[in-house]
Amino acid sequence: MNMFNKTNKFQGIVNEEICTTDEKCWLDKLVAVDKDHTREAGLHINEIERLLNDIDTYTRTKPRRGCPVDSVKVSDCLKANKGNTLTCEMEVESFKKCIDKSLHAAVDRNMKGVRRSKKGSYLEAFERKYQF
Repeated sequence: MNMFNKTNKFQGIVNEEICTTDEKCWLDKLVAVDKDHTREAGLHINEIERLLNDIDTYTRTKPRRGCPVDSVKVSDCLKANKGNTLTCEMEVESFKKCIDKSLHAAVDRNMKGVRRSKKGSYLEAFERKYQF
């Protein structure tokens, strides 16, 4: 009894009289249905490997969170000094400087190749030329 068509897809027709006593027949039917589902849902190992590669690429290109060490220092200091937040001034200032550097780096990175719409001042041209 052949339950598959030319494309090896389950035809969906099973002689139930034969299958009532034949457990192998029902197992074959389940295997065929599972293969069809796997094929239609894109669950092949190649598809899964492609998705894993996409995730790996995304995580490598995703910008890292800025200043994680400084933010932990600030939160730990604030937890340790409840009610006396001024003792954490140095940690907060360090965190602010790190954030400022990150923002400036992000703006510089995003503005590369962007042409200014207005003519800059002599000071701006000088700073651009000598990279201050």
